[in-house]
Amino acid sequence: AEDAAERAKYAGTKVTPEAFLTWRKNYLLEAATEEKKAALAAVGGANSAGAKALQRAEANKGKVSGRALFEKDKSLARSDITLMAEGDVAVDSTLFEGQMDGLDEEDEDEEEENAVLAGFNEDDD
Repeated sequence: AEDAAERAKYAGTKVTPEAFLTWRKNYLLEAATEEKKAALAAVGGANSAGAKALQRAEANKGKVSGRALFEKDKSLARSDITLMAEGDVAVDSTLFEGQMDGLDEEDEDEEEENAVLAGFNEDDD
């Protein structure tokens, strides 16, 4: 009788692969929820700027940036180049010379960004 009581004390639900997978799915969902709550608390609450940045990062998780798409698929850049050639309007840049003062700092960034486009043009040769 004592042995039966002892075995009954340690008897439980047998673990089957299906039961384990169900438990694991629920466990991972719960862990992710707790992790998000901790991250929100660390950045100052659900309505803070840090929380909004976390939400944006979560929404964009796994998405490829536009630049990465152009670097990966050169046909995208070529198709945009053909669109730029259609209906272009000539602009006299001398009209804007006085307005361009102090914008030299941005020129370095533009050169860096245009290096990707230059790589596509070189491949066409």
